Amino acid sequence: MEKQFSLRKELPRLLPLGFKIIKCPEIIFNPLLEYYHYRKKLNSKEKVFILYDNPKFCQWLINSFYSIFQQEVQLPIEFSHLWGIKRYGKSSSIPMWRESLYTHHLSSQIIISQDKDWPFYIWDYYNKLHTISTSPGDIILYEGSKRRHGRTQKYKGNNYDLIYLSYKIKDWKYVFKDLDT
Repeated sequence: MEKQFSLRKELPRLLPLGFKIIKCPEIIFNPLLEYYHYRKKLNSKEKVFILYDNPKFCQWLINSFYSIFQQEVQLPIEFSHLWGIKRYGKSSSIPMWRESLYTHHLSSQIIISQDKDWPFYIWDYYNKLHTISTSPGDIILYEGSKRRHGRTQKYKGNNYDLIYLSYKIKDWKYVFKDLDT
């Protein structure tokens, strides 16, 4: 039975605080690193190393993380969005925001490479702001559509590379309601 929602607050909680840090299993992280180094050799100045030019690798990645992420939440999820390996450079920053209400119920940042720390900020369900430091192989799992998050400090390093991968709650459908009527 499909459930409907119109507001962020109608979505159920997926993680106790709205976020969690986990380690990427080596069996997944090592092939990611190989692909990352391969793409970097092709063009080290790219801002995004695409994944969709290798559909088998892309599908393997989606399936591999699905099983890990599904274990972390109590509701069934399904794939919704995948960025390639996104590269941030010197002075990059990301304002506090929330992601798409339709597709980013469970978001993740898989940290691939960094030459300096770059704090990730997120508000939990108890109105506490958390500052998270990561290293390659860490995964920030968070409720992207519900929890305000960002990297508001300017990055002081040269390269911070990560993958954005998101899932939505299965059988939940967004329905627009005109609240002005």
